Amino acid sequence: MAPASGYWGSIQNAKISAETLNLLRSKGFKNADEVEVKYKEVNNQFDTTLSSLKNMESQIKQLTELQTQLRIYGRTKDTYVAFSKARNKEKFIIQNSGVDGQVMLHETARKHLNAYKKEYGVVPSSKEIKSILEALQTNKTIKYEEYRIIKAERDELTRLHINLQKITSTPTKERVWENAK
Repeated sequence: MAPASGYWGSIQNAKISAETLNLLRSKGFKNADEVEVKYKEVNNQFDTTLSSLKNMESQIKQLTELQTQLRIYGRTKDTYVAFSKARNKEKFIIQNSGVDGQVMLHETARKHLNAYKKEYGVVPSSKEIKSILEALQTNKTIKYEEYRIIKAERDELTRLHINLQKITSTPTKERVWENAK
C-alpha cells in the first residue's frame, strides 16, 4: 500500500508545483521573497479595508438608531407635553389610553438624544442624518467592491504562499516516517 500512496503523493506534489509555477509566472514574481513581500502588503490592505468597512457599518447603525429616536421624539412630543402639564398624571393616563407607552417612548428617546448630544455636542437634523447616511452607503458600496477585489487577490496569494511553503519545506520526521511505512 505504501508505494501507491507514495505515487499519488508524488502526483499531488507535481500538481501543486505546477500550479505554483503558473501562479508565479502569471503574477510576474521572480522569487519567493517577492511573493512574501506582496503577501504581507495585501494582507495589510485587506485588514485596513475590512476595518474601514466595519467602521462605516457601525456609523450607519448608530445614525440609523439616532434617526429612529429623533422620529419617536418628534411623534410623541405633544403627548408628553400634555402629560407633563396634567396635574393628575394617573387620571390623564386612564382618560387617554395608550399615553403611558408614548410617554415611555418619549423619555427613552430623550435620554438617547441627550446621551448623543453629550458625547458629540450636537444632534444633527433628520435631513442631515439622511444625507450623511446616503454618503456612507455610497462609500460603503465603493469600499466593499475594493474589499472584494483585495480579498480575491489575498486568497490567491495565500494559496501561492502555502504552496511555496509546501514545496520549499524540508520533510519533517513524521512525514519521512509516514512515507517509509
